[in-house]
Amino acid sequence: MGSSERRGLMTSDMVLLGRLNTLPKHETRNISRSDPHYGSYISRFHDSLLRRVLRGEKYLKLYSYHYLINGFAVLVTPLQVEKLSRRREVANVVLDFSVRTATTHTPQFLGLPQGAWVQEGGYGSAGEGIVIGFIDTGIDPTHPSFADDTSGNLYPVPAHFSGICEVTPDFPSGSCNRKLIGARHFAASAITRGIFNASQDYASPFDGDGHGTHTASIAAGNHGVPVVVSGHNFGNASGMAPRSHIAIYKALYKSFGGFAADVVAAIDQAAQDGVDIVSLSITPNRRPPGIATFFNPIDMALLSAVKAGYFCCTSSRKYWTIA
Repeated sequence: MGSSERRGLMTSDMVLLGRLNTLPKHETRNISRSDPHYGSYISRFHDSLLRRVLRGEKYLKLYSYHYLINGFAVLVTPLQVEKLSRRREVANVVLDFSVRTATTHTPQFLGLPQGAWVQEGGYGSAGEGIVIGFIDTGIDPTHPSFADDTSGNLYPVPAHFSGICEVTPDFPSGSCNRKLIGARHFAASAITRGIFNASQDYASPFDGDGHGTHTASIAAGNHGVPVVVSGHNFGNASGMAPRSHIAIYKALYKSFGGFAADVVAAIDQAAQDGVDIVSLSITPNRRPPGIATFFNPIDMALLSAVKAGYFCCTSSRKYWTIA
């Protein structure tokens, strides 16, 4: 362990467990993902494991991951990490790591405007009935790219989506509509590090950086939105799937970026809410320490999502398995 992980100093770690059918039978019971109590059962199992392994000791569980991967994020000491690692239920323990935003988008290079975009309906119907979940810096709900469809066509919220919109002073009731249909934020790992500034970073889905608003408008923004910068008219903008719906899972922040534990929680929630596409434009600041790249918990969550039928897209960057 490095100097920042001295004995007794608590760090945020992600504990990955085996599948339920590989765990000791006396510790689990038959339960399926379709069971409405599945998530709460898995969370209680995680709590029970922590109580048994760290009996009488101080720790803080940040998240339970139960939809795509089986695991949890917890604030523990290096000695407690060793105790958890020795348990047969535990497949791996990964030190939480920082991530940052990244943007690579070249539709013209891919030939989309004249090819796939037209085939999928163009500005008239591309993205119809699809929900895109963005793991990013949030969104500005007042931007015209995210206004309700004004064409007069029916634009219902897809029935398969069950997400919610958080309501806060800077993300008030009414911020969501039939276009922007879900919005949450995740910052538990960042908060434990003492670097989260609620007034600057916004403890809400509101975008204090602009990156999330940018990526959401590129992928799913309304068609024909005038682009005016400093009085100069640059024509009209359109997302590649302008009839799609947007769900925001804010896990990155302007002042410090983000952390994997929060990102994995956001991915897990997006899948549970029923998005069709998971979009990330982020990258680790460095290769996660001590593990092979494909054991990166973010990669594992995305791989599980792909296996479950979700389409996942990320920016192409080093240290990233899925891109």
